[in-house]
Amino acid sequence: HENLLDDFYQELGTISRNYENQILEACSLLKDRLVESDKELEILMNRLIDDEVLVKYSMSDLNGIWQDVCSISKPRRKLIYELDEELESIEVERSKRLIKILQSYGKQLVKIAHMLTADVERLLDDEAQHINMSLLANRKSFADLHARLLTADVQREYKQRLRWQERVQDWRKLKKEAIIQSFEAYMQNLASNNPANIEGEINKLKEEQLTINTRRIRLLDTLRDVKPPVSTKNAVAHWKSAMISVTKRIASLHNKYLRRLYEEYDHAYEVCLQEMSEHQELLATEGICTREEIYIIIKNNFLPLLDERQQGYRQEMRNIENHFHDLLPTQEEQIMKVFQFVQGIAHIWDEHETALINRETALKSELERGRLAHDAANQEKEASLDILLDRMRQDHSEENLERNLNRCYEFLEDVRQGYVEFQKEQISIVQNYTQIIESELKKYEDCVLKYFGLIRHKPEAQQLGEDDEIVATKKRRRRASRRGREEKISPDSVLEALSLSNGKTFYIVTSPKEHGFNPESTVFSSQAPADVDDNQNDIREYSENITIMNSFILELKTFVRKTFLEHMMAWREQALERANNVVTSKTKELDSELELRLHLHEPRATRIEYDVHNVRAAELLLHRERLREHITAVSRSLTKERAKVSDLATTHQVDVDHFVSVIEGFEPKLTSARKTAHLVAIEVDIQDQLDSFVHGIRSSIREFRRLLDD
Repeated sequence: HENLLDDFYQELGTISRNYENQILEACSLLKDRLVESDKELEILMNRLIDDEVLVKYSMSDLNGIWQDVCSISKPRRKLIYELDEELESIEVERSKRLIKILQSYGKQLVKIAHMLTADVERLLDDEAQHINMSLLANRKSFADLHARLLTADVQREYKQRLRWQERVQDWRKLKKEAIIQSFEAYMQNLASNNPANIEGEINKLKEEQLTINTRRIRLLDTLRDVKPPVSTKNAVAHWKSAMISVTKRIASLHNKYLRRLYEEYDHAYEVCLQEMSEHQELLATEGICTREEIYIIIKNNFLPLLDERQQGYRQEMRNIENHFHDLLPTQEEQIMKVFQFVQGIAHIWDEHETALINRETALKSELERGRLAHDAANQEKEASLDILLDRMRQDHSEENLERNLNRCYEFLEDVRQGYVEFQKEQISIVQNYTQIIESELKKYEDCVLKYFGLIRHKPEAQQLGEDDEIVATKKRRRRASRRGREEKISPDSVLEALSLSNGKTFYIVTSPKEHGFNPESTVFSSQAPADVDDNQNDIREYSENITIMNSFILELKTFVRKTFLEHMMAWREQALERANNVVTSKTKELDSELELRLHLHEPRATRIEYDVHNVRAAELLLHRERLREHITAVSRSLTKERAKVSDLATTHQVDVDHFVSVIEGFEPKLTSARKTAHLVAIEVDIQDQLDSFVHGIRSSIREFRRLLDD
């Protein structure tokens, strides 16, 4: 037993020494490889020491050096991990061998049996515990070694990274200074170029301006045709859309040529900008600076040099651009005033046209309401007449029939009178239509004159004498508010007379706004066209072909006003003639309708008399004949049946007498009977006689009833 234990401990020591030698060999090999790797890394980092060599590198070269460092660092980490795996495998193999030894010697000790089996097992457990503690201590040492190796390698890599980043910053500083010096030298040696082809671009601009402005003038000239019925809001809005499109083309044209002129003026420093872009590109693509640093370099070093050359070239462009910027809103305001002027006229016409349509619709509605009311009343009358006719068809006497016929005549006359009154009411409504249209025309004319700042009469012509003023008081009270305004206008406020082709004359008010007229009427002033044009802004060489003269706008509005007034006077006659035609056609239609109604209504009395009265009278006559014949036949039938009933009663009386005599014949038998059996037999005979008697009576009655039903 003791010898076996000595062998066991000796074998454990041998195993420990063998595996310790393997561990030492693995660690020595790793150390040698790490030393070789450190030498390679030092050679790579020494390439960044000299500044003259450093500035020749690119950012990709610097990144390449660091990539080489990283490519060396990865195998180092791999070696450390391989050492850890190798140590782990050594410990696993040692554990397996120790387990086998414990199992082998345990069996032998139990077989020798020097100690109890339990004591042997306890001894082996103690030894196994000591071995496990040793193995755990080894694993902890290996883990600590692995962590220290990784930490040292990471620190080494971190220090080399800091060193590489520091040299990269030095490289960026050297590169940035070199690029700035290069651009400054370029700007000092660069000769400035004067702008070219400016006059040619301005001539092209003027030609295209003339083309577009010709179209705009044609659009403005189309307003000369603005008069009812084409002067609607939709037409004016369409014109505005077309004008806005032309205005946008002008703005687009100016923007296009402003860009071209800017290009010409910018040609002098365009090369400088390109050079600056190239230097900026070097700073960005080489990774020399960040965006913020590039912005600072451009702001502090590049842009001041460019601004000196740019300011002089831009001043003239600012003047052109400001002039175009001020010109377009002014022209848009001119066009908007023209649009508002024409839109106001179109609005008046649309309102008038809508009013006429509404009046015509109201006429139709009123006629329809009257027709519906008449139809409802007529339907009630017809319903009452139908009820009366139904009564006539059911009357039982000629007196009632004659009385209801007379009432039908009265109803028919009432219906006829309703047709006549309905026609008169409809004609009275239609005949008022002309007056309604005339009042609408008056309102329309007042609105037009008010909009144009015109009055019908001269103020002097309205200054009446004392007697004339008294006579005209009632008339003036009935005049519209427009006439009241005309009477308040002083003679000094009238500018001139406006005569139309039909000889009608209106008078222009010099200050329409003060007298409640349309403020837009001030465009019709007494200024000469040249004086009107003097109020316009300064016209320059590059805007003379696009200018709209105020005199042209004034002449256009004056023409539109006269055209509209000419139509207003002609429209009055047309509208009244149309209203009269409507009244005439409606009157004829109502007369024809009444004639047709009366024609259809006239034969109704005759039809009622023949179809209802006479038919019912004939029915009553036939009914009386049939009733008389029926009464005679019924009387004969009743006489026959009465005789049959009498015979049946006589027969029944004979049967009763016979039955009574039979029953009385049983009395002696009852008195002489001495036994119960005799009495029972007599009772049975009497019951048989009774049943036979009742059966005979019932049979005869049933037979009589059957014959009576047949």
